Amino acid sequence: MNEATVAFIEAMAPPTQNAFQIKRMSI
Repeated sequence: MNEATVAFIEAMAPPTQNAFQIKRMSI
């Protein structure tokens, strides 16, 4: 995923463990 997708997910969902795992996977 690109940074735009990650930013979109962060905007839609609060900073929870789920969003954190998605960010770690994108890296």
